[in-house]
Amino acid sequence: AVVFWSWLWGPIGLLLATPLTVCVVVMGRHIPELGFLNLLLGVEPVLSPEERFYQRLIALDDDEAEELVRGHVESHGIASTFDDVILPALTLLEADRRKGVLEPARERFVYEHARRIIEELEAPPAAAAGPVCIVPARDEADRVAALMTARLVAADVVDASALKQCNTVLISAVQPGAAHDAGYLARRLRGQHPEAKIVVGLWGDTQGAARERLAKLGVDEVITRISDAAAVLRRSAGGETARRKAPRRSVHH
Repeated sequence: AVVFWSWLWGPIGLLLATPLTVCVVVMGRHIPELGFLNLLLGVEPVLSPEERFYQRLIALDDDEAEELVRGHVESHGIASTFDDVILPALTLLEADRRKGVLEPARERFVYEHARRIIEELEAPPAAAAGPVCIVPARDEADRVAALMTARLVAADVVDASALKQCNTVLISAVQPGAAHDAGYLARRLRGQHPEAKIVVGLWGDTQGAARERLAKLGVDEVITRISDAAAVLRRSAGGETARRKAPRRSVHH
């Protein structure tokens, strides 16, 4: 926090760093819309890995964010890092974006450097899952999550408008707020590609109700963790390429 205030106001910021930080901490704890300021200043006493990663990125410190991710990959593996660090950070970003409390420049920085970190991580060869396409449901968070999935599954990330022949389509949707977009897109793709199997990756979802609604819109399967994608897509592509007449709906919690 001292570094931040000194960078912002020079010597005056250095002198006022402590009282200013105390004021910001109190405001962040009592005004939910300002809670992101504590993350920005790095004054929270204990942060989870995903919060630390997000805090470093919105503080424009991509080097430390990358170091944190690489350390987690070494100790837990890349799939766990995607599920437990980067993906939850995207949900934090989505929540702040929907509240309107994050500057567009910081939002772009988070997306840009999260994508770079994902692309530069060493990963095992992607699991073959047949002709699979991954389609972002709505925005940049969905696209970044799609890129993570493509690191684990041999699949192309394409926009819905460019989708051609795919036996299996995975719609990538980062919660909160993406279930509606995923459902709308699933219904549209079902009409355009009636024989395709449609899977929705409702990343970060903790509410079963959204998954049940998706099943009623023609979605064959819903998953919530990127690490589940390889097995689910391999099974769906290897079992049958045509849609079954009476498919069973399954929901992964």
